Amino acid sequence: MESKEKNTKEKILEEALKLFAQSGYMGTSMNDIASKLGVTKAALYKHYKSKQEILDSIIEK
Repeated sequence: MESKEKNTKEKILEEALKLFAQSGYMGTSMNDIASKLGVTKAALYKHYKSKQEILDSIIEK
């Protein structure tokens, strides 16, 4: 189960990075990220508390 969660988090980071590159951090919403992934915002918030946390995780990589 840990592996599945890790894969999900990686997918979130990959798609968020693409959106940040395309629209900028301020121009990208959690809703945009969720839509790109085909999930609800609630599902996205299960893995990351905020857009800032997603950005921080991308930077840490």
